[in-house]
Amino acid sequence: MRVVKVLMLCGLTVGCLGSVFGSKAAAGFARNLRQGQYDAIQTPTQTASPRRA
Repeated sequence: MRVVKVLMLCGLTVGCLGSVFGSKAAAGFARNLRQGQYDAIQTPTQTASPRRA
């Protein structure tokens, strides 16, 4: 019975840590994605734009 309780606590701990690290990874990915979009918008392109007459 004692082994079952130890395994239960290990499973609970690993599950909680997995959710913490997973949320940090997702937030970091979203931050990098937003930064990349911002940089792409702020960087002027080298394509020729039509001139107004």
